[in-house]
Amino acid sequence: MGKYQFLPSIKVVSGDQHQMPPPKAYEPSDSGNDEEDDDEREEDEEKIVERNITKGLANSESLLDYSITKGYKKTPLLVHYRSNHSALIEFSNNAFYSGNLLPIIKQENYTPIIFYRVDGLYTQRTNPAEADKAIEILEELVDLEKGICPSVGIATFNLFQRDLINDKLSQKAAKDPVFAEKLHMLNSNHKPLSVKNLENIQGDERDVIIITTTFVK
Repeated sequence: MGKYQFLPSIKVVSGDQHQMPPPKAYEPSDSGNDEEDDDEREEDEEKIVERNITKGLANSESLLDYSITKGYKKTPLLVHYRSNHSALIEFSNNAFYSGNLLPIIKQENYTPIIFYRVDGLYTQRTNPAEADKAIEILEELVDLEKGICPSVGIATFNLFQRDLINDKLSQKAAKDPVFAEKLHMLNSNHKPLSVKNLENIQGDERDVIIITTTFVK
């Protein structure tokens, strides 16, 4: 074979089908154009293959989805390294990954998830009581005298709750100088305060994430 050996090209697609996909801007559809099919028959074989691949990609939600449907070999990663506490990934691990993920165990002992029962009401696509509670928790996280200010993100389940929280933050800061200073400190952090709805928060990392579910039974 000579001095050099050429290995076949390897293409790697990385992703996670259990992660939330981006919102759909549109749905691909079949044009149903018979003339297009006739033209395709006249093309050479290589172009037909290339065109069919393009059509397959266009009708898939993502390159990852296309690769899965084509039966490409899957090699899952088994070590979860992004959560600082095993409890943060415990539900997803059991619900989606059959308990196969191995979290990195941290030595520090603390409670990673705290639940607050607010008993708010869902009205006009918002939950004002939950918004107030989220701001209350946010305020307690910052200690001006000790210089304690973790990076914080607030996650909401819709745009209306996000906008309500932003409005309440501005209104409270306008009336309360101490809170305004805390808000300034949060926004001056290495990772500024973020208030985002569910579709936009994917991938964000903060020391503390406050989640307001908004909806109630």
